[in-house]
Amino acid sequence: MRHNLLITSDLVGSSEVRRLRRFANVYRSSELDKKTLADRLRQTDALLISSWPEILTDGTLRSMKRLRFIQGILVGVDHIPFQALARKVVVSSNAGAYSLEVGEHAFGLLLSAAKRVVDTHNSVARGKTDFKEFRGTSDDILVLRGKTLGVIGYGGIGAVVAELGRSFGMNVIALSRSRRSASGSRGGGGLRFVRGRGALCCEGWCRPGEHIEGRHSQSGGTLRAPQAESQLQVRDRCMVVQGGEGDPRH
Repeated sequence: MRHNLLITSDLVGSSEVRRLRRFANVYRSSELDKKTLADRLRQTDALLISSWPEILTDGTLRSMKRLRFIQGILVGVDHIPFQALARKVVVSSNAGAYSLEVGEHAFGLLLSAAKRVVDTHNSVARGKTDFKEFRGTSDDILVLRGKTLGVIGYGGIGAVVAELGRSFGMNVIALSRSRRSASGSRGGGGLRFVRGRGALCCEGWCRPGEHIEGRHSQSGGTLRAPQAESQLQVRDRCMVVQGGEGDPRH
């Protein structure tokens, strides 16, 4: 018996669709009229999605008696309404995808902030070519070698950032939920794992406090770390790079 797969994302290319059709009956929601789509939804065994489709309301999901599997293209699954899904439905994320791309992007933001790339560019664009006119002193340019890099969440992205930090001669402290990675091993030269609430605070580069979301640029502010179920307040002159979203900022 061939199962029915409905694709609701335009991110899936024609070549991928052709490969999938070797194993199932594949339909694109964007190519179906309203009546045909309603019929296909009731016959759908599996979904391939990116963002959650507006057509999949709670009522529609209740009518999809054959639905057994949902594959997400995105890394996270926060956008999926698990409470509306039947217990028999298995949801699979795309965990591990884009780790290299986002990790390199996040470290690029760190370098940009450390070297004041954006401010320097804007200064030159305004005609200020004398370096001393920019922020007054070279002390604002940070050398990464020998500095401490805290990685909150040692998943795919965090591991890439940690590896890049070590290649720059930084001392890396990785906060992880995994007992295996945070078991106390040094993790190799320049990398150490810690685990649990307040672990990073014990390292001396942050202190407990109120929080803001980590996606905000901040010097001497606070950072919410949902992966560690803790809230951290970073020291003055710390830089925060949020790499867990689609558009990391610093």
